[in-house]
Amino acid sequence: ALGILLMAVSFNWFGASATDLTQKTDRAIHLVRTSGMLVFEMVKYPLDVEERSVTLRNVAKVDLCVVRLELIRADGSIGGQYPTPPQRWLRCGGAGGFNPIPPKGSLTITGDRLPSCPDCFFAERVKLRVWYIALNVYDQDNPEVSADEMQFVETLIIYPGLASPEAC
Repeated sequence: ALGILLMAVSFNWFGASATDLTQKTDRAIHLVRTSGMLVFEMVKYPLDVEERSVTLRNVAKVDLCVVRLELIRADGSIGGQYPTPPQRWLRCGGAGGFNPIPPKGSLTITGDRLPSCPDCFFAERVKLRVWYIALNVYDQDNPEVSADEMQFVETLIIYPGLASPEAC
């Protein structure tokens, strides 16, 4: 009887370990499949906010979620971001977030959902950084847990700001 009990306990332990290992492997596969797999297809960033448009294409084999957009100034500081503080990350789909981008699909972001940089001056070079993550590994209820697995893609743009640069 003791041998049967020990055998049952060891089978349960083996099953739990195998399930945990499978979940970790699946997560790692999704992270590898999303590496560098979101690309800019078109960027239009004029002075008129309503005419701004950015199109992103998913070249990965899994659904991707755009969770944050930033404008990074030359000194490395964040000039603008979406969503605006105190919120740090967007939900994937639903209210306030962008719908997941299917494989070979695209997402166009327009208007006030693109960040503005109130302190940027006219024709300042800034990086538009887009944070994304595979839908299958994103913890929407607690996005900070997924932050280490998020990736970003960025492009350099000329910001159409109104402020003049400081005199030397």
